[in-house]
Amino acid sequence: MIRSVYQTAMSMLVQQKKQETHANNLANVETAGYKAQALVSEASFSEVFVNHASGAGGGLAVLGTMPMGVRVSGIETQWSQGMLVETGNTMDLALEGSGFFSFETPAGVVYSRNGELHQNQEGVWVDKSGYSLLTRTPEGALRTIRSAPGEVLTVRASGEIIQDLGSVVGSIPVYDLPVGEEAGLEVLDGGYVRLAQGNLVEVEGTTVRQGMKENSNVDSTTAMIDMMSTGRLLQTQQRILNTLDETLNRAVNEIGKV
Repeated sequence: MIRSVYQTAMSMLVQQKKQETHANNLANVETAGYKAQALVSEASFSEVFVNHASGAGGGLAVLGTMPMGVRVSGIETQWSQGMLVETGNTMDLALEGSGFFSFETPAGVVYSRNGELHQNQEGVWVDKSGYSLLTRTPEGALRTIRSAPGEVLTVRASGEIIQDLGSVVGSIPVYDLPVGEEAGLEVLDGGYVRLAQGNLVEVEGTTVRQGMKENSNVDSTTAMIDMMSTGRLLQTQQRILNTLDETLNRAVNEIGKV
């Protein structure tokens, strides 16, 4: 009886985490470059119970095992390409292919596929969080990019940044995961990512599209169905837990009096 209560409660905790993941996906359907996430669960290892009060004095006596049902294993990110749509805004950028833009933050460099940019008061190109887009100068140094009000900078498919007079003033580097470092990628709030140790590496072959944005790859219909299914499962498990609680209460207060 107690075992069933523990297993049902553990399963409810997993379903609650799944519900939070579905809700986060739905909340970011309109977020450019956002990648859908999925919670991964696994069977929990049995907990071994021992008798610390063994009268034999010869060590601990194993009483048995208690499977704890399921538990959260982690969260997987679906890195599939989102649909590219034209915005007409020359400061909107999208990546066709794998990789990330890099942004300078007070806490260090982070990476994102969201290229919806605008100018701040100093003319620096920043994203919705105010983080500055990092570009590479012709000399190879990383710096932020700024433009005067009304100045149009052209971004080629290769990432080169061209001024009105046709001179190359820099390029937009694209970064991706080092081989074998997939497990070290940390997904942050707002669709940003970073490596727990070190930085991503600069790659070639990804196309930069100006005047476009990458839509989220979240399927809103599927996410809504998953959310409703998880909600119904939670309700079922709650009724099971209530039934177990009532049965346990009877076992203690009624059968015990017989």
